[in-house]
Amino acid sequence: MRRKVGLTSKEKYCLYHLVRYPNDNDREVAEKAGLNQSTVTAARRRLAEQGYYRTIAVPRLELMGYEILSIGYGHMRELGANPDPARFEFMRKSFFMLSDPNSRVALNMSRNYTEVVRDNESFIQFFTHHEMLDGEMWNSVIFPYSTSWIPNLFDFSEILRRAFALRVKPPKPDAARPATGSLKLTTKERRVLAGLVENPDMSDSDVAHKVSVSRQAASTMHARFLKEGLLQTRRVPSLSQFGFQIVSFAHQKINVGMPEKERQSLIAEIYAGAPAFFFASTSLEFAILTAHSNFEGYADWMAAYSQSLVKTSYRFPQPRVQIFSVPHTKEVRSYDFVPATKDMLERYV
Repeated sequence: MRRKVGLTSKEKYCLYHLVRYPNDNDREVAEKAGLNQSTVTAARRRLAEQGYYRTIAVPRLELMGYEILSIGYGHMRELGANPDPARFEFMRKSFFMLSDPNSRVALNMSRNYTEVVRDNESFIQFFTHHEMLDGEMWNSVIFPYSTSWIPNLFDFSEILRRAFALRVKPPKPDAARPATGSLKLTTKERRVLAGLVENPDMSDSDVAHKVSVSRQAASTMHARFLKEGLLQTRRVPSLSQFGFQIVSFAHQKINVGMPEKERQSLIAEIYAGAPAFFFASTSLEFAILTAHSNFEGYADWMAAYSQSLVKTSYRFPQPRVQIFSVPHTKEVRSYDFVPATKDMLERYV
């Protein structure tokens, strides 16, 4: 893969801060980075225009009644003329899905455990019938929001810090579990939230026009959604633009005989040492997505990962790992929270 060139050291430094502080405006990013505001504004515009990153809006639907984050992963044969799984009911609320010729991983949100089990069974039966899947080739893992630790949902700042060799301290991960609830929104708030999720690059005035509310109402709601944590902005760098070769997924079960504090410490250690852009765990297992510049980088990380397990006095099952080659991988669902958001707003609010 050819790397695109043209980023100065200052632009790399600026991009890192734009990714690390996605909810801040240019002035606030400039203050934290120690740069001029004009420098941040110019870099933000140029890097976005040239495809170095994209902006996404991540709704916190667990605050509105969704109970479970689930992950399906495994090996599938080529789809051929059969329907793409992105169109299947099980995948309708998938917000992220990677696919290469043999493997897939999909991140989903579900309203409850019953829905997860029903959809997973239907998925396996459907694709087994079409001879694209052997039931033993597909796995799933469930993370209830109320009992899980999810410190990273598409934060790429640590990946960029390592790739750019920046001498900045990595952020401390949030130790809190996700809040849950059954927040109710008015009809107007529902329209604005859906509009913001579907159009993350639009100005508030453009979103207001699109969903038929006043600009002031859209701006006020947008600010409140961000403040209350119902909506989060993320800036996602283009891995291919920066020459990344490998994305890996790993699912690891933890030895149940290990004391809980030691389990928590081990999970935190593994997360802290990973170039991760997604991480979710309970006290008994975790799942992680990482990005690497090349296979050597991936191998080095896996060696450190394995060492973290080996140095304890406990045995662990082998992690289930899938490796995706960035040049040959398709994002079937690319940070798409729109279907899940609309489903939630239509059914629960």
